[in-house]
Amino acid sequence: MLSFMARLNQDEFELTMDDDIKLASDESDGPCLDFWPYVDGLDYEAVDGVADQFSVDYFFKNSVRGLEHVMIRTDLPHTYLTVVIDTNEQKIVGHHVFEANPNLPVHILQFYPELDF
Repeated sequence: MLSFMARLNQDEFELTMDDDIKLASDESDGPCLDFWPYVDGLDYEAVDGVADQFSVDYFFKNSVRGLEHVMIRTDLPHTYLTVVIDTNEQKIVGHHVFEANPNLPVHILQFYPELDF
């Protein structure tokens, strides 16, 4: 188990998003590091009791700020275990359980137009 795992609250998670975040365009453009050991080390409480399905549904990049969002499918509809990676430091910033739904504020939904509800 990794010694430090940061759970990002909603405000902290929103700070990692801005207009420069984009869906990665091709499959060869994957995350800058292996994030699975981090995911494997998370306990039940750290992910609000959702179980990840070991499948990345979406991968977003912000090349301007050097951030990546890896959105991993969970056992709940429209809910993603999102791992945030700092590409400049080559480290994981933390994780957030992101519940995508059409009732989210527009300023959040605009960053993920590819999500299907």
